[in-house]
Amino acid sequence: MDSTRRLDLISTASPPTACEARCFAVPSGAVDAWWPQVEPLVKRWIDYDELWSAEGVREDLIAGKAKLWCMHDSKVIGIWITRVENSDVTPWGSVWICAGDFGVHKDAAIRFYRDVIETWFREHGCKFIDWAGRDGWARLFSDYHRHAVIMRKQL
Repeated sequence: MDSTRRLDLISTASPPTACEARCFAVPSGAVDAWWPQVEPLVKRWIDYDELWSAEGVREDLIAGKAKLWCMHDSKVIGIWITRVENSDVTPWGSVWICAGDFGVHKDAAIRFYRDVIETWFREHGCKFIDWAGRDGWARLFSDYHRHAVIMRKQL
């Protein structure tokens, strides 16, 4: 059984009640069940980035166009939303949204990202991963290099 399938099986269970953080993938069919906890984090990112709507993100997750990953510690404390993009040359991974208060679980979140999410991208044939994030993430992921600068002007 591949790691994605194993994670999907884990994530169909009810939310854990222990005070130990747990990371897992949410299958597209379970997005609505988790959405009340996930939506505030999505909206927090949208308030920062202003490019998408929460409903559009939810629709992409349900349609399987994007994948939701959660970190849970009696509630959802952090999320990653990823997508596999395709160019005419190669598929590539995109960390679309990363939001949350990982706090004391930061090291576990980084391990989960590296061990599970990066592996998921590899299993989907991705040759590289793009992650548009704030400077704090760049400091934590020093093996990711600055490939481009995103410049934005609000009109």
